[in-house]
Amino acid sequence: MATGGYSGRRKRRARVHSPRLIPVRDPMSLGILELVLLLLAAAVVVVVIFRILKLPALLGYLLVGVLIGPYSIGLITDNEDTRHLAEFGVVFLMFSIGLEFSLPKLMTMRRMVFGLGLAQVGITLLTCLAVAVLFGQE
Repeated sequence: MATGGYSGRRKRRARVHSPRLIPVRDPMSLGILELVLLLLAAAVVVVVIFRILKLPALLGYLLVGVLIGPYSIGLITDNEDTRHLAEFGVVFLMFSIGLEFSLPKLMTMRRMVFGLGLAQVGITLLTCLAVAVLFGQE
């Protein structure tokens, strides 16, 4: 009986640990897709509630951002993906505010809008300045 070099037993190969192709991340941090899906789902639920209460949807979007952001409940961590998404959120917020205003209506209310707006900024500035001086800031 010729063996031909095959002994019938399998040789064990040493296991080589290769680097992971999928990076391991913190289980509490979300990828960009999960982040967008979480924000959209929360926004839909809150906007429906705000519509039932006859409140503007824009307030619902702001509430969602405040509640699930990194500085309240903390469902979303503060990282680079979150900051990029927040920049898009600010652009969309400004676009939504722009859609709410009409130029003819703004022109008829310009004295009230710009006068009271300037007064609000001035009063806020003076109040913050007074508080800073009161606490010893120079």
